[in-house]
Amino acid sequence: MGVQNITGSSFQTRAASPGLPSLQKGDLFQAKAAKLLPNQQVILQIGKNSISGKLSAPLQVNVNYLFRVENNQETLHLKVLGALPADGQGKVPGMAALLQKAGMNGQKGIQTLVQSLLQKSIPFSQAFIEQSSRLLKETSGANMEKSIEALAAMAAKKIMPDRALLAAAVNPKSTASVFRDTQQALFNMQNPGMPVRALTTQLGDMESLLQLNKNQTSVSPALLDAAKVVLDRGSEPSLKEGAFSLLIKAGAAAPGQTQAAWTAALYRAAVSDSSAPVQSPQMQQQFLHTFFKSIESLSPEAQWAKAGQLFTSTVPGEIKPLHTLIQPGSSPLQPLEQKALTQLFQAKASADTFWNPSFESLSRQWLQLQQKLGLFHEASITQSNARPAPDMEAKSLLLQAQAELNGSARQQLDPLLGRITSQQLQALEQPGILQQLQTQIPLFLGSFAADLTIDWEAKKTPDGSLDPDHCRMLLHVTLEKLGETAADITIQNRKLQLTIYNGQAKPEGLFEMLKPFLETQLGRMNYDLYSVNWKQTEEIKKQIQPSVMRLDNKGVDVRI
Repeated sequence: MGVQNITGSSFQTRAASPGLPSLQKGDLFQAKAAKLLPNQQVILQIGKNSISGKLSAPLQVNVNYLFRVENNQETLHLKVLGALPADGQGKVPGMAALLQKAGMNGQKGIQTLVQSLLQKSIPFSQAFIEQSSRLLKETSGANMEKSIEALAAMAAKKIMPDRALLAAAVNPKSTASVFRDTQQALFNMQNPGMPVRALTTQLGDMESLLQLNKNQTSVSPALLDAAKVVLDRGSEPSLKEGAFSLLIKAGAAAPGQTQAAWTAALYRAAVSDSSAPVQSPQMQQQFLHTFFKSIESLSPEAQWAKAGQLFTSTVPGEIKPLHTLIQPGSSPLQPLEQKALTQLFQAKASADTFWNPSFESLSRQWLQLQQKLGLFHEASITQSNARPAPDMEAKSLLLQAQAELNGSARQQLDPLLGRITSQQLQALEQPGILQQLQTQIPLFLGSFAADLTIDWEAKKTPDGSLDPDHCRMLLHVTLEKLGETAADITIQNRKLQLTIYNGQAKPEGLFEMLKPFLETQLGRMNYDLYSVNWKQTEEIKKQIQPSVMRLDNKGVDVRI
């Protein structure tokens, strides 16, 4: 068939509307002649989008055709390669012959890939198919289906696949381990060039951004926190009583011991000089409180090295951390003890900026992370007429570093490049009123590293942003002590419902401690806590499947 000259501003290099694919010279795509108009005008339908153009060769209405872009300047020149099934979904008869006509081989895997691309209205180039063909020849068995799905996602993102990218998408490794391995590989490189040095700095900055609890300080209240409450003359009597009772349960004070006797015993241990003048109970209390305050800036280990001997020298037996009092199987706390522990936790957490974010700071930090990773690398190139992406994106720096390296040094950067590309493939833009995103990031909790997987379903606002009033997040992470844990967060009309899934029994004491804190923190961001639930289950992944979301004029109805 002849060359079709389709004219119209909709066919620019960048898509003119959401969902309309960006067409480059050499791209192949499926379109339907939806309607023929007078003066050789035609309306072509690409997926759910329509464009108008001028027809210079006959086409049949409601028939799908395979087009190739011959030129994509102000006037788009298309060549019709052949007709496709009317619904665009069935198997294309003679696909091998059609591919050969387009200058491509017709192996079975490639036929399946092209069929998938056509069904999803994703344009693809001959170079992309040839590269995919080489990769699919190395793939067999169960990985074939995953490979085709990953390649289709790469085509949608205009990403040229290679062996490392496909391996990362099909059999992903832990993002945290890949991140750390890459940092170590960069550190070991001899005489690194500018891109390697810049990449090393960038990854260090990103780790700082992803580092929770940067000082490696326990967020749970410590014995010293309870001791300072007891010794503080400004503390409420009921708070003092509850904190002292916690010290007794933890073994840091003797059963039946009074607060005054405990204070005197600690003071005698702190002032070992027997010739020191005897002080009043008030002075002893002030001395100890000042001592404990003076070591707050030290690490938990250093604090305990200085203060722990005071407890161990006055009370025989084992001293337990306070958090063990609320672990499953522990005896229930009394109301005053629970109140004291809750207030201790809130005071400890309020001193850490991680536990006091604003919605704006979280959004800004999330966008900053995506930009630093380089998730918009290809988009920034396309939208800036092939100008290079910003130099400080991790993906851009990885590509620059690989260009100056060779051999094993180059291959050591492949896994992280593959992980970043996988994140791009999981964040495909979707047409319509709903947006579904998935991403996986490494979290560094002190010396412990873990992957956090986030599935996000949200309603779009008229300007295309995500509506914070109506959304759902599924968080999945394996923690050091709790093990595999998932959190299902549903927000509707700014009311938040939280369900936590874990294989362990519900920590009643921890829940009682966290709930008022969550209510306070969410209130600062103008959200209400509707409910908090804990579900003990070993089959976490089955419990957190993405929901069915139905939109009506009232917002989002989320059903699990």
